[in-house]
Amino acid sequence: MLSIEFLVDNKIIFSQRINEPLIYFWSKYGKGIWLKKFNVPEQLPLDKEIYCVVKVLVPDQEFWEAYGPVRFFIEKTFEY
Repeated sequence: MLSIEFLVDNKIIFSQRINEPLIYFWSKYGKGIWLKKFNVPEQLPLDKEIYCVVKVLVPDQEFWEAYGPVRFFIEKTFEY
């Protein structure tokens, strides 16, 4: 189980525990898990610095043994 928080000006603007099945990805650049998708600016501001905190609440030894370390990154995707 993971938790994710977004903070702006030291105030939490979004917080969620993630315990549903995780979506894994692999590419030539690395591997990881998909945590959350957001709409901007409806959910996150454009004009402020945002801090993201991801915590592992319950470690998953089986995942670690199967996949090893994963990366965390934020990506802007195309707009509809």
